[in-house]
Amino acid sequence: MHTSRFRDTLSEESFVLKTIGVNMAVSYNRLFEMLSEKRMTHAQLQKKAGISGNILTRIRRQQYVSLESIERICQVLRCGVDDILEFITTDGNHRD
Repeated sequence: MHTSRFRDTLSEESFVLKTIGVNMAVSYNRLFEMLSEKRMTHAQLQKKAGISGNILTRIRRQQYVSLESIERICQVLRCGVDDILEFITTDGNHRD
């Protein structure tokens, strides 16, 4: 999985991204939709991915999560990063 460019983009201190002068945040709504489709609970994901409950709480709150945790989730769900998160401008518009 080629994720090093995300590692450079995401900052642990601030989860709001500034890309080409546009303030952006990350939404994990796609992750929750995928879990629902796969009929997988948060507890099951936590166990299979080997992540803490704190990570899931941070995801539910749309807060920063390390790329390592994102990679573990993607491995369990057999998906790419863009399948579980998306960048959203602070005005609420999706960014493709």
